[in-house]
Amino acid sequence: MTVNYKSDIKSYIKIPSCLLSVINTASSDLYGGPIYLNKNGEEASCFDDDYHHAFDFSRACQIIGNWFESLPFDSLYWEEWSGCVMESLPQEEEIDGELIEPDYQGIYEIESKEIKRIIFGKELARYV
Repeated sequence: MTVNYKSDIKSYIKIPSCLLSVINTASSDLYGGPIYLNKNGEEASCFDDDYHHAFDFSRACQIIGNWFESLPFDSLYWEEWSGCVMESLPQEEEIDGELIEPDYQGIYEIESKEIKRIIFGKELARYV
């Protein structure tokens, strides 16, 4: 299996823009934190006059995790030759009265744990 599946998975999963902001701030906090915010929710220094509060990494991870758990699938399937991402395996079809079994060769299951790593990065995925 090639690494192309990672970009296909990222493209398949639509993250709401408001959540992208939380994910990006949580990643910044994780790698370079702590992050401080002003009243508008923008990054600030704790020494700035407009400093309001510290970013709540634990709460952010809870919000991100809740969104991830609300997704309608536990795993995804990736078809290598087409780059197609599916929520379930293809089923047999009836064509002209004949049952045609799908070719499962080249279709890989991507489990929830791996999907988290792909979307959030290896380190942040450990917390959400």
